[in-house]
Amino acid sequence: MSITLKNKKIIISAGGSGIGWSSAKIFLDKGATVYLCDINPTFLNKCKKHKLNNKKLFVFQCDASDENQVKNFFSKILKKTKKIDALINNVGIAGPTGTLEKLKSKDWENTLKVNYNQNTGNGTRKI
Repeated sequence: MSITLKNKKIIISAGGSGIGWSSAKIFLDKGATVYLCDINPTFLNKCKKHKLNNKKLFVFQCDASDENQVKNFFSKILKKTKKIDALINNVGIAGPTGTLEKLKSKDWENTLKVNYNQNTGNGTRKI
């Protein structure tokens, strides 16, 4: 049995590389339209070379820890479609490592901002 995603609309955060980009290519091969964002312009430029760019693949730069950028990302998507079938919150960072006395509070705060806010708040609330 062949699985099809024809006419499905999928959003992927941190979609420019790794699991996000691999997932995007599979979804595109199965017929989905994919809207992806990433913070890294080098990764995004690579994605923009895909044969379906601006046809079934739409690529945006977005810092998923920044609520205003996420809001802008979703506004752009909503200009292209009113239907969203799936949201893949793929953003995450490992956070600081080292001995406790050498870790900085701002580094932990950034880890929480990126991992918690994006995966439970910024992206999901916009839908």
